[in-house]
Amino acid sequence: MKKTQKQKSKRNSKKKLKKGITFKDIVLASFLFATIAFFGITCFIGQVRNQIYVAQKQAYTEAVRQEEMQKELENLRQKIKKYETEKETKQSTKETKDIREEKQPTTSEKKQLSCLISKYAETSYPIVKIKYNNQTFTINSQSFIYNSNIHTHINDAFLYSRNGTLNDRLKITNKLLKQGYTHKQAFYFMFGNLQPRINNIFSVIEHESENAQVKFFPELKNMFSYIKETNKVEVDKEQFFKDFITLLNIYNSTKNKNNILNIKTIETKPQFTVENLKQNSKLISKFSTSFAGGQTGRIKNISKALSYVNGVVLQPNEVFSFNARTSP
Repeated sequence: MKKTQKQKSKRNSKKKLKKGITFKDIVLASFLFATIAFFGITCFIGQVRNQIYVAQKQAYTEAVRQEEMQKELENLRQKIKKYETEKETKQSTKETKDIREEKQPTTSEKKQLSCLISKYAETSYPIVKIKYNNQTFTINSQSFIYNSNIHTHINDAFLYSRNGTLNDRLKITNKLLKQGYTHKQAFYFMFGNLQPRINNIFSVIEHESENAQVKFFPELKNMFSYIKETNKVEVDKEQFFKDFITLLNIYNSTKNKNNILNIKTIETKPQFTVENLKQNSKLISKFSTSFAGGQTGRIKNISKALSYVNGVVLQPNEVFSFNARTSP
């Protein structure tokens, strides 16, 4: 009996091995994988949601803070503007005295305004480094802020404010580009206070062309010496302002601290280059005569006369006179 039971169990195990993986096993494995995948995806989505929530919260906090700073800045500007208006429209000595004593902004208010402008500029505008060859020019963040109460411009019946946030000013700049303005016009329309600084940078880089020069030294073996020409250099201004606006748009969305603007230039050769001069510095004609056996005095006279002629440069259509050159 014992042998038969053992034999049956062996037969059953062999049958199971022959059958291999059953449908039930596949269903269980699929369910297990689906459960693991579900929990993995759920955890991943939860992390992404948390990151998006944190980013949105930070962006909202930053927007609220900038808006509060902008309001505070505008209130101080209005206070100073009100004082200046009342002072200009003074009606009597007494009113002038009252304005001077009561309406004038205090030193602390002026300092507060200055600090607020500085702080607002640092958080709202970039520091831009403009590079050309080995030269670097820096435009700091405060340069973007208008320091005048006259900060609006009328165009096509619309009143544009130049004292808004960088985002507001860029929206108007991009709108002007769509209306057909050049990049230079649109940039200076909204960031005109940067014009003196940018013009100063251009003046350092740009220069006129100079023709190459040739010097003639007939007594030397190498008779001709050349001074190399200088090309005319101009800043590609439309490309410059296009790149500047692109840089500001990128900073507005990313707050990137590494804001470098490489200047592209246009070079124009002058009329005469060293190559032109070398091609034309050559022997055109020659003449010789012998005065062998001449007297010592005659030889000296000839040598003296030729010292006046040697190395003479004639310009086009200029007449050469031997008598005028050597004198009596």
